[in-house]
Amino acid sequence: MTAPILFGIDPDETWRYIPKAVQAAGLALPAFTLKAPSLALATKRDALLAKIRKAAREDAAEALETIYRLGKTDAAESEELAQARSAWLAAWVKAAAAHSEEDAELTAKFFAECLVGWDGLSTAAGKALEFGNYKGRLLEVIRGPLVEELVDVMAAGADITEEEAVGLPSEQGSQSA
Repeated sequence: MTAPILFGIDPDETWRYIPKAVQAAGLALPAFTLKAPSLALATKRDALLAKIRKAAREDAAEALETIYRLGKTDAAESEELAQARSAWLAAWVKAAAAHSEEDAELTAKFFAECLVGWDGLSTAAGKALEFGNYKGRLLEVIRGPLVEELVDVMAAGADITEEEAVGLPSEQGSQSA
């Protein structure tokens, strides 16, 4: 049995992450060394996502109702459902664009706080990139969809897994009953 978690996430714990595209290619490099964000940073990201979600819901309320109504049926993808999903996506993109400056600021903070290293990252010409040389310019090196993928993985590091939750005091009380 492992000791219960009493104080939350270990701020010094790191893990190795291999991006989805690298995994899909059957490779092990490049890989990134990540750590969980501080509670303050994770909370700011949650608040930003809540603002985006609220704005998108307000903009595409009818589309969401259609998605919920038609998404619960076993029927094949209908034109109405496809249009509703498209409207929801457009509303999300519009809401995200309205908060792009805040998102860029949080992304930079996530990279500065949670990306602690990498292995096997190189230029298109094959020159190895040493992490220490780019510490203040991480978003110049890592771009595109990988940025969002890494931020999502870093943010997930602040979540408590089911295995960890077993040791939490609230769980202990329910186990002893």
